[in-house]
Amino acid sequence: LRTVWISTQAERWDGEGVTRKEITTYSLDSLLADILVQSGMSSSAGAPTAIKLDTVREMLSANPILIVLDNLETVTDRDALVASLFEILGQGKVLVTSRYAIAHPKAFTIDIGGLSLADGIKFLKATAGSQNNQNLIAASQATLARIHNVTGGAPLAMLLVSGQMYYQPVDRILQMIEKAGKSELSYDFYSFIFKKSWKGLDGRSRKILVAMRQFEGSPTAEELQSTADISGDVFYSAATVLVQRSLLS
Repeated sequence: LRTVWISTQAERWDGEGVTRKEITTYSLDSLLADILVQSGMSSSAGAPTAIKLDTVREMLSANPILIVLDNLETVTDRDALVASLFEILGQGKVLVTSRYAIAHPKAFTIDIGGLSLADGIKFLKATAGSQNNQNLIAASQATLARIHNVTGGAPLAMLLVSGQMYYQPVDRILQMIEKAGKSELSYDFYSFIFKKSWKGLDGRSRKILVAMRQFEGSPTAEELQSTADISGDVFYSAATVLVQRSLLS
């Protein structure tokens, strides 16, 4: 089973920082082009939409391909896009991740909530141990419960918070998050966390994060080091900082 993975996340690196639009202009034509490129048919990606549609339909009728549409909430006509894809899906399957449910009779929806309080506390304790995060290790049950509650039990959010707590007191970072008015898991919340993390990094660690954007999937350490153009000892030292702060796995 071959996989085509497409993210419609509305973020782009402009040379100085990350710029973001709330909604992308991603379309059926864009989707068809991405499928063709990732299927080794780049020469057809620039053809007219009708030709791309026939090519992709023929390919999907003959091959079991999993098409992953990630962050689809950023697309305005997401329901229409998915409906068009179903019409040519053939032997293929489609997996959509989105903050909003997809309205289609063939769509099977699974709502993924946060961890329970008990599981969230276990997760935080395991994270503290793996990071050797002394601030988090020393946190009381009440504080761990507070972290769970302020993040809604979302594992990624808890990882980001724990990364902040590696080098700042627990109460300080929680007070900043609560002051920011995080009422639900949203882009603003993650942006707040990442911005604090970014400001706390030196230039070498920042170069590694920027280099990560050149890859789809998980690069090897050697590939990442080469792309970031950082020598071995310096690379691993900078990468360790990112791992400790839950920015690199």
